[in-house]
Amino acid sequence: MANKKELLFKLSDEQEKIVRIYECTLLRKIIGGKSKGELYVTNKRVIYGSEGKSIRGKSIYLNEMPIEDVSGMKFYMGTDIGIVKIIILSIFIQLLSTPIFMILPDFISHWFFGIIIMVPFVLSCIVSADLLSESAKNNLASNLKAFNENGVFRQVISNNNTIIMKGAFFIGIFILVNYFIRDMLILKLCMMAIIIFFTLGRKQVFSFTLFSKTSKGTGMYLPGKLITIKETTAMDTLEAGPARDAEILIKELGALIMDINKFGELGVEKWIK
Repeated sequence: MANKKELLFKLSDEQEKIVRIYECTLLRKIIGGKSKGELYVTNKRVIYGSEGKSIRGKSIYLNEMPIEDVSGMKFYMGTDIGIVKIIILSIFIQLLSTPIFMILPDFISHWFFGIIIMVPFVLSCIVSADLLSESAKNNLASNLKAFNENGVFRQVISNNNTIIMKGAFFIGIFILVNYFIRDMLILKLCMMAIIIFFTLGRKQVFSFTLFSKTSKGTGMYLPGKLITIKETTAMDTLEAGPARDAEILIKELGALIMDINKFGELGVEKWIK
């Protein structure tokens, strides 16, 4: 949670001040980075803001409402399981596997190659789970000098949510399955369904609604979704997964707004401290 940073908007006057900034939504692109959305709470307004960059240029999205106009709120954060997607992907990949492995060189379809491309994700899980001491992590990174220029390897293995590593891990398991049980169609389909479930079949979902007194309905709404291949614009963060402050936002936004509306400056000072 950050309280000091460059804002996407101007404060109304000297009396308006930032009380809290929450990084609440995160949109991951399969190609080319990520974008985040933030909820700003001042002593006068609640503002959702996000910024996006693409080949079409920069985009900014802002949605705000007076803090005294908030009449209620609703949040949801959880895991969505796409059963239909798992079934369709399992069948689709199975249908493609035979012609693909006929075209590819033999060494790519060998079990050893599958294990090799699974290694980065396995290492990232070990590091992120704190199974290694700090000295062991440093030794691991320094011994793999080919991957460690400018600390790149250390940054990569410290993030087990990297889509590229998950994809490589998925492909590695697929190669192993195809190599060892290539003639067992039903078993291969079941294995593919299990793999897809743990790699692509689940996604984190975050959504919230702020209700308005004056409009007698929704004042601010983020529906929630997750990964996209297309270019990311600022508005796409409205349909993103949870960011690092999402759970904190859920727990304290109601109390924060109630204190500001009820106690005024005393409530503001309480939350700024």
